[in-house]
Amino acid sequence: MLDLLCVVLDTVLVLGHSFVRRLQQHVQQKTSREPRIGNFRVLFQSKGGADVSAIRHLADGEQYRRVFAVHIEAGSNDLAARRVDVDEVAAAIMRLSRWLLRQGVRKVVVGEIIYRTKNARPMPVTIKVYNDRVNSVNGLLQRACVEQDNVEFRSHRRLRAEICQDGVHLTKAGQSSLWRDVSKLAA
Repeated sequence: MLDLLCVVLDTVLVLGHSFVRRLQQHVQQKTSREPRIGNFRVLFQSKGGADVSAIRHLADGEQYRRVFAVHIEAGSNDLAARRVDVDEVAAAIMRLSRWLLRQGVRKVVVGEIIYRTKNARPMPVTIKVYNDRVNSVNGLLQRACVEQDNVEFRSHRRLRAEICQDGVHLTKAGQSSLWRDVSKLAA
């Protein structure tokens, strides 16, 4: 008798830095139920202040057997460092994306890295240097995602005007926009 194992892919994972933690809090404030996108349950895995390497290690502990899609928010903390290789930041995000696909994830969305504003809290580089790095990495990611099956780059242009007074994180309206972006994962 042939015994077939059918694994139901019923989960969407949002993975990344403090944007993800804050998004989870925003979504949980809006509903008393488990967050869902269509028939998919939504899990959040985050670490505030995490660089891409820390997010990759965070991902190690996740079970991907039931994960259909992953939305990644990563790279901004790397770009705020005094010295950074923008090519390496983009490459690290793409390595994470390919690793997720090898774990059985069917679709990976890489979220655009968002600019920081003049009100940003102190960091070892100027806002101009940081935002120039953002432009470089986003361009590299956009091109790399086109060349990689099942990985797409998601522009967050609407979010650029939705930065809190800290100059880094999203306002409540920005969180709602990010949730709408994440909700497209199941489409």
